[in-house]
Amino acid sequence: MDIERVRSVIAQMTLAERLSLAGGGTVTASVDRLRVESVDFGCSLFPYAVNVPSELALGCTFSPETVAAVSKTRSQDAARARLAFAGTVGCGLMLDPMRLDASGCFSEDPYLASTLLCAAADGGVLGYVYTGALGQGEYGYRTADVRALREVYLRPLRKAGKKAAGLLLDGGYLGGEEVGATRSTAELLSAFVPPDAVIMTRCRGVESLSACGAYQLGMDNADRRKIARAVVDGKMLENKTARAVERIVATVAKTHGFYKKQFDRTPADADMFFASAVLLKNDGVLPADGLSVEIFGDPSMFDDGKCKVRPIKDAARTSADVAVFAVTEYFGGIPDDAVRAMESAAKSRRVVVALCGDCAAELPFIDSVNAVVFCPYFETAADIETLVKRREPRGRLPFTWCKSRSAYPANNPVYADRGDFRYTSVYAGHTYFDNFANADVLFPFGHGLGYTTFDLGKPKITVVGNTAVVSLDVKNVGAVRGTTSVQVYVTYCGKGAYGLSGKLCAFSRVELGSGESENVELVIDAEDLALFDVNDGSFKTLGGKYEAAIGFSSADIRARCAFKLDGEKKTAIGLTEREAPSYYATGDKLKPTAPEIEKLLKVPFVKKPKLPAREIDARTVKREIKRAKKTVERRLFARVEYKINNTPIE
Repeated sequence: MDIERVRSVIAQMTLAERLSLAGGGTVTASVDRLRVESVDFGCSLFPYAVNVPSELALGCTFSPETVAAVSKTRSQDAARARLAFAGTVGCGLMLDPMRLDASGCFSEDPYLASTLLCAAADGGVLGYVYTGALGQGEYGYRTADVRALREVYLRPLRKAGKKAAGLLLDGGYLGGEEVGATRSTAELLSAFVPPDAVIMTRCRGVESLSACGAYQLGMDNADRRKIARAVVDGKMLENKTARAVERIVATVAKTHGFYKKQFDRTPADADMFFASAVLLKNDGVLPADGLSVEIFGDPSMFDDGKCKVRPIKDAARTSADVAVFAVTEYFGGIPDDAVRAMESAAKSRRVVVALCGDCAAELPFIDSVNAVVFCPYFETAADIETLVKRREPRGRLPFTWCKSRSAYPANNPVYADRGDFRYTSVYAGHTYFDNFANADVLFPFGHGLGYTTFDLGKPKITVVGNTAVVSLDVKNVGAVRGTTSVQVYVTYCGKGAYGLSGKLCAFSRVELGSGESENVELVIDAEDLALFDVNDGSFKTLGGKYEAAIGFSSADIRARCAFKLDGEKKTAIGLTEREAPSYYATGDKLKPTAPEIEKLLKVPFVKKPKLPAREIDARTVKREIKRAKKTVERRLFARVEYKINNTPIE
């Protein structure tokens, strides 16, 4: 059904019929006399829904191909269930990887998040939904400066939004405002998606959001009466409601058209556990082939009976060569009894810790154990045993793993007490830590060990138009087959702008046998180096010299080469070094002064008060948790419970 046909159908609807489509739960109504069918947005839009594998697990693969395969499977399953969407796909960026809701983000890096978000669309998803627009938690109330907003936080949506079939305004904060709670944030975000992409929200700004084309999840009859009264009283033009209905009808048409297609289900990457597992530390104990291995943890958290899991308290009595501690419920910190058991076992045998969860954590035992592996996607204990004995983990960290949670700027009480906004500048994630705070990092962005080692040859770089292509040889110099991720970080060598230092601009996963080598080409797009000019509201690429640093993480750089790009020669991108010297002084803690912040934000520097949390109906929360216990797998329940307790349910 083309857009003109959609509009002709809407023109024949009564106001009541329009309102029946413009909101009311996750299933739209049908208008039989006009042959407009209903559509089910699916349970994935409920507050307690979680994706499996999570966005974080997919981010750890550093593989667009894997993300595309998983997305294709989800879309086909959704079609079989006659759902409009294959599920939610987070477009936010992690601000704190130690929060449990970090699982809904691909990465802290806007380039990696954008690339994987595009891969989700290219995988054939009929209508995945962007969600989590900005950050996590109460510090989302803080204000991002204009450059940070456009270059960093809106980057995934700006890059991949044109591929979206839906936009879910589901939490997060934008410029200090809750996403979806005001018309301004809804309109800003909706500008990045196609005009026929459905927009949904749980927030209850009924009149304003309906007027800008949002589908109100949870709208009831009282809400519809408010809109109808607003139309009658002249506070809202009736044709304003047509925008939301237009998006709904277009989605209905595409959904039912997709049902008619013939396809065979393509399984997602069956190797997802190994593709996403990240080996953080290994002193040589892994692989432990030929050694006896025993796993300790919570047996109820694993799906199979092939590999026995014993309680952690039994670790003291093991006779195995290698004791593996599979820690599953560690949000808020590794349990003290588990830490004591690990340290005690390490005195007499080799100890491997497998963190089976969807967030990072402080690791007080890190110096006592032989190996640590992060497993954001786990199902069976047999997979863990296979990894420990012979299968190489292939994942890489899509975030910076700090020594303590307070190291992340948003959690530092000093920053909160001062009320400044440094961590919402363009220095975010690894670019902040790489430029200002290396001492706080335990494992850098992109880090991930394997069971073999690789070398990089001398890079060659060729500039063609708006792209620079880095070509170099990658060689496996170890004794076994293995996988690595070659990453390119770019720095602008000129002056006149800050924040263009150590930006991830290309990456490639490579698998090679022992002694094998492969020539890899990594493409740097000038668009990925563009800065937002606050003076005229456009993106500009600075002309001049750049340096490409190539390595295996943001801290493990093995080769460098320089190149030049054509672009703006003389332009003021935001504040100059004279106006904001702190932002140009890399190598030390970022300590902007109040006058610098005032110039950056273009508002007086005042300490923003801590805003009260939105009220959550206790009875509703209790009911949702009770329901989740009956329907959600045990290993996913912690995430689900966290979402219920942190998502306003009205």
